[in-house]
Amino acid sequence: MAKDSAGRKLPWFKLWPRDFMSDPVIQAMSFDKRGRFIWACMCSWETDTPGMATEDQWRKWLGYSWEGWEANHLDYPLIPGDMGALLVQKRLLYEFQQTRQEMERRSNAGLTGARARWGADAVAMRSHSGGNGNPSEGRRQRAEEPKTVSPEPSDPTASGPFVLPALGGKFWNPTPNEVESMILAFPGVSVESEFARMKAWLLANRTKMKTLRGLPRFANGWLSRQQDSSKPATTTPQSDGWEVTR
Repeated sequence: MAKDSAGRKLPWFKLWPRDFMSDPVIQAMSFDKRGRFIWACMCSWETDTPGMATEDQWRKWLGYSWEGWEANHLDYPLIPGDMGALLVQKRLLYEFQQTRQEMERRSNAGLTGARARWGADAVAMRSHSGGNGNPSEGRRQRAEEPKTVSPEPSDPTASGPFVLPALGGKFWNPTPNEVESMILAFPGVSVESEFARMKAWLLANRTKMKTLRGLPRFANGWLSRQQDSSKPATTTPQSDGWEVTR
């Protein structure tokens, strides 16, 4: 399922009826094709890369045989990606990016408000009393409490499911082309999940933190090892049924 940069699931996205109904491509569709298209968009949202999938995956979601797909695929608003191997539904991809930003904005706003409220009121009250009605003891305990240090610098480029920290407080944020290339090069692994593991490993092993230029090579090596250790994709039977893959 679609997730934000913290790995939280995004169970919804905005569907604007007026935009949908006024689109010339949608208007030209039959009712059957509109239903197929909406279903395919829902299936795409349940993956790690909403709005982007292989031609074969879109065909399955839309419910066509290869013969039917050849006869009808031009009726759907799907365009080749920059790398040419994926088909992209641009509006769904846009809504995914907007939804993720909105969820992160709400989360950050809530966190800021909670820190301001609890830090100024409840934490101060608890500290003055120390939990036992002794203000002096409460102040002493508060002074002894270790200060919380943020594990990462605050940086607007540091958010996103594919961002990795680098030396010097910098961050590597792969371009959509680079992400698409990795997804195609390593079909046996979940690239987004592995990036989360890479980030956790780098933060836990700061003495082995990479330079900004060294991170692409590090990520490629990591994904390559995961691919080699997984079951080869060519040995997995392919079903012609509906599959919402992770």
